[in-house]
Amino acid sequence: MPPHQPHPAGRRTGSAHAARRQKGFALLELTIAILISGVLALWASTKLQQISDDATAQATGIHLDTLASSGQKYILVNYMALAAGTDVPAIVNDLAPTRDELIATGRLASGFPAWTPSNQRAQVYVTKSGCPGANCVITANACLTAAYQVRGKYRDDETTNVMMAMSGRGARSHSDNPSLVRGANMSIANPLGAVTGIVCGQSNVDAGLYDTFVKMNDNRDPNFQGGLTVSGTNATGEAMRVNGDLAVVDPATGQVCVQILKSGVININCLGQLNATTGTFTGPQGSVKVGATGTNYTVDTAGKIRGDAGFWTAMGSVFGDNTLGIRAAGTVFTIQTSAGVDGLAVHDSGRTGSRNSMATPVLGLTDPVVPGQPCSSAATQVGATQVTTAATTVLRSISGGGLAICDQTSGQWVAISRSASSGGACTTNGTSAISSAGVMLICSNGQWASLMDRFGYMVAAETWRAVDGSVIPKPSCGAGSTGTRLIATPGNEQQNIQYVNRFITDNGTSWTLRITNGNGGTIAGDVIVMSYCTY
Repeated sequence: MPPHQPHPAGRRTGSAHAARRQKGFALLELTIAILISGVLALWASTKLQQISDDATAQATGIHLDTLASSGQKYILVNYMALAAGTDVPAIVNDLAPTRDELIATGRLASGFPAWTPSNQRAQVYVTKSGCPGANCVITANACLTAAYQVRGKYRDDETTNVMMAMSGRGARSHSDNPSLVRGANMSIANPLGAVTGIVCGQSNVDAGLYDTFVKMNDNRDPNFQGGLTVSGTNATGEAMRVNGDLAVVDPATGQVCVQILKSGVININCLGQLNATTGTFTGPQGSVKVGATGTNYTVDTAGKIRGDAGFWTAMGSVFGDNTLGIRAAGTVFTIQTSAGVDGLAVHDSGRTGSRNSMATPVLGLTDPVVPGQPCSSAATQVGATQVTTAATTVLRSISGGGLAICDQTSGQWVAISRSASSGGACTTNGTSAISSAGVMLICSNGQWASLMDRFGYMVAAETWRAVDGSVIPKPSCGAGSTGTRLIATPGNEQQNIQYVNRFITDNGTSWTLRITNGNGGTIAGDVIVMSYCTY
C-alpha cells in the first residue's frame, strides 16, 4: 500500500469545515431575531402612541363641546341684552366672553381647565343674525385659537377626530377652503382667517327658544296663549283689580264672549248662556227663569225643560234618569251649518252624516267585501252615493281583517289595509299587509313576505375615495341601527400582476383602509369605499 499522504495545503477536514458553518448560521439567526424584536417593539410603541393621540383628540372635542354649551347658557341668561346690543354685566367683550368670565358668572364649572387636553387655548365667539327681532338668532362658537396640534405638529386625521367627538355639533377648517369652518350642522367663517385645522363647537339660541321661558324680573309680556296652572294659594294682598274693562275672547273667532265694563255692565255674547242656581235674568233675547214660566227658556217646579229655540245640557244624557239616551222614530238629532247642510245628523234610516269628522273609541264595520268586486252595481254592496251624495271615499271591511275603499274610477273595492301571515299565499304582487305581530308584509311572487326582507338591512351613508392607510370615519346612524359596514371597490390601482389584499381595521369610531400586495407592501392608487348603516 502507498504510504499515507498528508492533506494538501489549504484544504480542511470535513468536521472542521462543518463546525465553522454551524457557527456562521447561529450568528445569522441571532441577527434576524434581534431585527424582529426591534420591529415588534417599534410597532407596539407606534400603536400605543396612536391610541394616546386618538384619546387626546376626543378629549379636546369634549372640551370644545362643553365650552360651547356654556356659551349657550350665557346667551340664554343675557339674550335680551345681546339682541339689543346693550352691555352685559361682568363681561369685557360681550361677543367674546372668556373662560374666567364664564366661570365667574356661573355659566361654566369652576374647575374647567384653561388649556385643552392637546395643550392649546380655546375661545368663545358670539355671533348674531336678524337681531333684534322675531327672527333673531344668537350663536356661540367655541373654537381653538390655533390649528390642532399633536406633539407640536399638525395632524389632519386627528383634527377630524376632534370634530367627530362633538357628535355632529362640531366643525373644522379644511385645506381646500381654510377660511370656512364646516361640519355636519354648521358652516361659519373661520374666526382666525384662512387657517387650516381650526376646530369649533357650536350652540345657538333663537327668539322662538328664548320666548318659551319666563324668568324672574322679566320685563317682557309673556303673552300666554294656552292655559296657565298655578298650584297653592295665590294672594294679591287685596281685592283683584283690573284697570279698565275685562274681556274673555274666543281664540277661534276673536269675538268678545264675556265683557265686564268698568261702568258696571256685564255683556254675555257668543252662546249667550248664563248658569245660576236661582234668579231671573233679562237680556236682549227675553227672560231666563228658574222655577216659573218663561218666554224663551224655563225649568219649572216639576223639573221639565221648555225652550222655544232648543236647549243645552252638560250631562251625557239629556234626561238624567234615562241612561239609554233619546229614542225617536224619525231624525234623532241634527245640527245645521248654513244653507241646510247637515253638520251632524242621525237619520231615521240609520245613516249618520257629519260635516267635518266623527270621533269614537271603537269603529266596527260589518258585512265584509271582496277586493275586486263592484262597489256600486251589486245589490249587496254599498255605493258612494248611498252613503251621502257628497261622499268621495267609502270604507268597508275585508274578510279576515282589513279595510277596502270604493274606487270611484273603476267602481270596484280596492284593499288599502289587510291582515295576513308571513309565508301565506297572496294574489296581487306589490300589495301590502300587516301580520299579527305588527310586521309589515308585501306580496312578492304570490307569497306574503316581510317588507324588511325585501328592502334589505343596509342603508348607504357616505362615499369616499381612499388610498392605503386612509382613515374613514364611521357614519352617524339613526335610531334602531344595529351597526355600521364598509365596502371597498377597486379604483385606480397601480400594480403589476400580483395578489391584491384590500382590508380594513376597525378603530371604534373609524376604519383604516389597507391596500397591499402579496408581500404586504403598499399598492399605489386608490379605491372607492362606501359606508353603510345596518338595521
